[in-house]
Amino acid sequence: MTAAPLQLGSEQVQALAASRRKTLPWVLNLLLLYLAGITIFGKGPTYIGVEPVFWGEIVLLVSLVWALRRWHRVVIRSIGDRALMVLVCCFIAVGAAEASGNYLTWKLDALRDSAVWYYALFYFVGLVIASNRDEASLFASRWKLFFILSVLWGIPELLSKGRLSMLGPILPGSRSALLFGSSGSELVQNVGLGCLLLLNVRSRAASRIPGSIRILLVLAGMVAFSQWGGRGSRISVLLAFIVLLAVNLRQPSSGKRLYRRVGVVVLLGMAGLAGALAYGVDLIPALHLDRLREAVPGQIEGTAEWRSEWWSGIYRAVMEQNPAFGLGFGDPLTEYNPFLQYLDESALVLRSPHNFNVTIFARMGLVGSLLWSGILLLGVFLPLWRAVTPRGPKASGEALHRGFWVAAIVAAWVNASFGVLMEGPVMAIPFWLILGMLSMRPSLNTHSVRHSGELHDRTSNAHNGRLDIAHT
Repeated sequence: MTAAPLQLGSEQVQALAASRRKTLPWVLNLLLLYLAGITIFGKGPTYIGVEPVFWGEIVLLVSLVWALRRWHRVVIRSIGDRALMVLVCCFIAVGAAEASGNYLTWKLDALRDSAVWYYALFYFVGLVIASNRDEASLFASRWKLFFILSVLWGIPELLSKGRLSMLGPILPGSRSALLFGSSGSELVQNVGLGCLLLLNVRSRAASRIPGSIRILLVLAGMVAFSQWGGRGSRISVLLAFIVLLAVNLRQPSSGKRLYRRVGVVVLLGMAGLAGALAYGVDLIPALHLDRLREAVPGQIEGTAEWRSEWWSGIYRAVMEQNPAFGLGFGDPLTEYNPFLQYLDESALVLRSPHNFNVTIFARMGLVGSLLWSGILLLGVFLPLWRAVTPRGPKASGEALHRGFWVAAIVAAWVNASFGVLMEGPVMAIPFWLILGMLSMRPSLNTHSVRHSGELHDRTSNAHNGRLDIAHT
């Protein structure tokens, strides 16, 4: 008995052809080019453009137009993921409403601070990417390759204390930013995530690299980012490493191989530390472990007192002026930090309190903080829980597939809680993009065949821009 042929439109024909050619739409290639710059080098490439319109805003606009044309393919079945989309929409709406009211007062400063909310639009781009299994898989595999390349760039860059990037060109503009420069925090995080891919036996991005070379690169990466004094980036890498270990804990085959590689790296690392101690090296300052001690509240030498005073001042100002919606966009926030009130007028103004969660509270008040807490709960912690505690073989396989990206989004949030990262594109774009890709399982829409393999197997012919698929 033969069923009626299933007619697929030109869009499905193009998707099938793209999967066979292993190519992506030019918009996704443009987005990948941007991700290559910020993943391998850091925030330097984000300053390409003419203020206030930089490369990231152009990529956002083009990606949104492309996503809107494909939005009909997005099917979100989970109640939790639907609730997450509502929270993201409300988060953007509240930010846009506040920013529009603040623009008349603060002009360009209000627009600049609005990056806190408008980069969340990349969440919808991530949803559309995930709506096509073939494109999502190819997009993710190429993005992972950039993390591997960040290890190759980051090791000499970090060991040289940033001197390598100084050999590159300086971008024109008021900031005079280095094209290949970074704040250090994002580069350390990306190098750490690249090392996780090198350790992961299931990583296709590193599959062509021999195991011994992988281990040497991981050891070199550990030495490199141990020379960076930032606390947040190293803590974020550590937590991402724990997430990856937890995801592989219940996997009998890949888990054992991963733990063997980790064991080799730990033994070699301990041997290196023992050798350094034998030569009389003081490991605490050598590995910048004293920076962790400076984080204890009350330590005047570190930045803990500086940050706590700023956060306390912001809390008092928000609760006094506008508890519901905060101080808005455009206020530089420096007047709430006694350590910053006497800076020279020519000095670069620190607009963000070095903690993205506090930034949201300062700009958007309790309403924004509640929306952000819901986004973290449904978009970060719930996928983390599902990845660590899978139920059944299908969920277990899905957890392995998504484990790296769960670790990456956890690392991004933790790192942004210690510095000025998600207030700009270098960390905001990856965070919101991954959030969208994680919050919807890749699937084709109801007008197409459920499994791409079935689509390949049952294709009989193509004519006049349509496919006839017959099955018995």
